[in-house]
Amino acid sequence: MNHSTRQLKFELSWPAHCLTITPQHGVIESESHIVILVSPNPSLATKPSVFPWSGLVYIHCDNAQEIIKVHIRENISQEAPATGFTARKLNVLPPHSEPPIVHRIKPLPKPPSTKVEIRNRTLIFPQTASGESSENYLEFENNGDEDVKWYLSSFAPPYVKGVDESGDVYRATYSAFRCSCSSGTLESHEKQMVAITFLPRERGDYAQFWDLECNPLQEPHMTHKIRFQLSGEGVQENETLHAKVFSGAFIKTDAPVMPRRIACSDASFQNGKKEGVRGVYAPEDLYTFLPTRVGESSTLKVNLRNSSSTLHMLKFISPREPFHIRHFKYSLR
Repeated sequence: MNHSTRQLKFELSWPAHCLTITPQHGVIESESHIVILVSPNPSLATKPSVFPWSGLVYIHCDNAQEIIKVHIRENISQEAPATGFTARKLNVLPPHSEPPIVHRIKPLPKPPSTKVEIRNRTLIFPQTASGESSENYLEFENNGDEDVKWYLSSFAPPYVKGVDESGDVYRATYSAFRCSCSSGTLESHEKQMVAITFLPRERGDYAQFWDLECNPLQEPHMTHKIRFQLSGEGVQENETLHAKVFSGAFIKTDAPVMPRRIACSDASFQNGKKEGVRGVYAPEDLYTFLPTRVGESSTLKVNLRNSSSTLHMLKFISPREPFHIRHFKYSLR
């Protein structure tokens, strides 16, 4: 967790080869947190002699270092078959007799930097035929005394349920929801209405989470995010067309859970598979930076997915100025 008001870079290191850790390095935004996944290396399933195992993970951040103790119990290696080792849930270790290494007092929650409020955080679109479109309006208001800058962005891809009779959840490979305007300035005690269009290419119940990000006009670093959900039902009148469109419009997810739950978890679409797509791919073809003042900089995160069952080593080629990247090599599970 980053309790400071600035970005912090971090990097993890661990001497042993028994662990897989993702991500190994990155940046934590101010007043935010990040989840780091630590799991036993799948190759350990064939080496029961190494258990029980204990080791250390070092976290380097802000010119300081913290140590995390990791234990792998023997009974886990005995119970887990070699074919399903990585998919098995590890049991929680019993409470350790030693005191925790780091003691922190949880800070009191800070009030949001703006007083922007969304009138309705769930926008439901009317039933819409595939290939057609329908419209609804996102309405939000600035109840504060300061002017604010606002931006709209999608939090995760659209998820669709009811595409077929299986009840599985799919990830749409196209933009099912589009907004007429993605940024602007909202004066004090002013209301804003943004038209959002629903364009289903296939039948099913669509759901997608979006973020409304606001900051005081004179303080761009004081961001305030409000999450809202878009929902709509697409209907398909032509079943022959349905069979043709279905093959390329969606990527199947692993677990048949509701879209609200799946959109909140980045791990839910790590194992997505699509006919003709194998290995590493980017879910979006175009990434657009927010408006940036001359002489200043802005950062954009590009998501990459590995749809195969093997680890891939990635090497990034540095783009030409004025664009720069932070990481040049990365292992993607």
